[in-house]
Amino acid sequence: QRCREIGIRPWLSIRMNDCHDPAAETSLLREDFFYEARRRGMMNGARYGHYRNTLNYRFPEVRERFLALIEEQLLRYDVEGIELDFMRETVCFDYAGEDKDTCVSIMTDFMRKAKAVVDGVAAKRGKKIQIAIRLARDPDRALAFGFDAKTYAKERLVDVIVPSPRFHGSDSTIPVARWQEECAGVLILPCIESFLSSDYCQAKNGVALQTAETVRGHAIAYREMGADGIYTYNLFGQMDYLRDREVQRTLGEVAEMYRYPVRFITVGEDWDICPEGFAPIEPFPCPVEEEVFFRYRTGKIPEGKTVALRLGFTEGCPAHVSVSVNGIPVSDFRETPMPHPVAAARKGTVCYTALIPTPVGGAEICVKRTGSSPVTVTWVELDVRD
Repeated sequence: QRCREIGIRPWLSIRMNDCHDPAAETSLLREDFFYEARRRGMMNGARYGHYRNTLNYRFPEVRERFLALIEEQLLRYDVEGIELDFMRETVCFDYAGEDKDTCVSIMTDFMRKAKAVVDGVAAKRGKKIQIAIRLARDPDRALAFGFDAKTYAKERLVDVIVPSPRFHGSDSTIPVARWQEECAGVLILPCIESFLSSDYCQAKNGVALQTAETVRGHAIAYREMGADGIYTYNLFGQMDYLRDREVQRTLGEVAEMYRYPVRFITVGEDWDICPEGFAPIEPFPCPVEEEVFFRYRTGKIPEGKTVALRLGFTEGCPAHVSVSVNGIPVSDFRETPMPHPVAAARKGTVCYTALIPTPVGGAEICVKRTGSSPVTVTWVELDVRD
């Protein structure tokens, strides 16, 4: 009721397979069913490391438990929608040891039953209750874990899909256009994590939280890719209250975001949740054998803004390459301190910055090696501000 009074449409989110405290014998985060499931062998097991205590949806008892939980919560709370968060955790099958088609079939059947439960409660309340689902960063990875998003969209089992990184790092390469092509009629809201990157998964200098500027850069890029909206995760004041409030205040339309500083930063996939058979999407370190390209969707940058290009190297420097943005040569790079958060870059990165003409719509950055010295790029960003 309070949400509605202040203009917020309340939703529920259910973590569909949380596995916090994997090494703890007992935890206050767990219910009795966890211990029953472990005793009866309904978990995915040691081969999944941190995810060894995830429940295996192959067992009917697990599916029935969550269907009952969905119904209970919707009967208890009068909300506009419910989110099924399968990124906590997406290991819902022993997917490396079980038949993939069987896993997909089981989960699709579960989603049909979940839809029926939600529609049943909606009928009692005399209103529509929407369904969102949070999945891995692209349709192929989601399918590898057993989630057939294309079928969910085709059968209208969900209203919203949130392609997401998992935790220790955002992902600036979520394929929005592909999601929209394969899941037509469903809202696509790419997720921006509270973390920019972390050595937990990506061999960086340490844990690096997003800044409000980097969140806006991700958001603008995704809106320019055609995203229907932006989803943020873990941006609720727990780790950086001032940053999170600024994000919530300024994360609107593209023109609104450009009233404030914006930084477009290339970051890759959270390695920790890359399924077997897939190579992690990690742009760095990027050796430059001949030439490499980095692209940003910037939309319309307002007149009067200053745009800076930052490049970071662990081998070589701007003297060993030629750089252009949209075909226009860039020179006069000067060594500058690594911007905040410093821990986002790989150890040993040396940063150089140059001002560039304002890109129109987007920026294609080309770095071409000009000599025989080895060159490795480990940081690329565009900084836009007054």
